[in-house]
Amino acid sequence: MNDHLLRNEPLSDQLCWRTAEAGFWVGTRGGSFAGTVDQQGAHFYARNQFSEYLGDFTDLSRAQRAVERQPSHTGRRTLQGAA
Repeated sequence: MNDHLLRNEPLSDQLCWRTAEAGFWVGTRGGSFAGTVDQQGAHFYARNQFSEYLGDFTDLSRAQRAVERQPSHTGRRTLQGAA
């Protein structure tokens, strides 16, 4: 009856990091925003995909790992049967 059912398509779970500007990194997972790391002096502040504070870290790799450990979207919602 309903030709437009939603289904989930799995996405890559791997995080991709890009430098948006000096001292600011943006992470994406499967094409979706995953979080950021912002360097202020010797501090690296991590935030998740909802901009919630995850912590203050001593180096970039630890801050990125904090973002990577956050739950990810496991799939993309698409319309099934839509033309």
